Amino acid sequence: MKKKDMPGDKLYADLIRAQTRDYNQRFAPIENFMAGQITATGTKSLGADLDRTRSNMGSAVTNVQGQQNRDMGRMGLQGNSNVANSTTAVGGLVGGLNDTRLRDADRRQSLLSGSLSGISTKARSTGQ
Repeated sequence: MKKKDMPGDKLYADLIRAQTRDYNQRFAPIENFMAGQITATGTKSLGADLDRTRSNMGSAVTNVQGQQNRDMGRMGLQGNSNVANSTTAVGGLVGGLNDTRLRDADRRQSLLSGSLSGISTKARSTGQ
């Protein structure tokens, strides 16, 4: 190629076209999917997240109740604690559901602002 044909400019243009094609094939579909998850109040994941929170809190309450009953049984007492209906259990459930809603609002905001770039680091640091 001759200098007047500007081979550097042509190479750079080819590189930009290849990068744009790669982006459109690999990343644009994922971004479009994520953008489609946004609703007026949060994301489409909120319902499933709330169900998981309720289920996990129910399991935790059952576990605590079993522990208390076993502890009382070791002392010869009948374990009849009803943790499932206690204000502590209800408060924990309400707190868990509120936290789930806040995390969904954070997820929505991250999707809207495009700040999900460090999501893998955040997931590793929180142990999730």
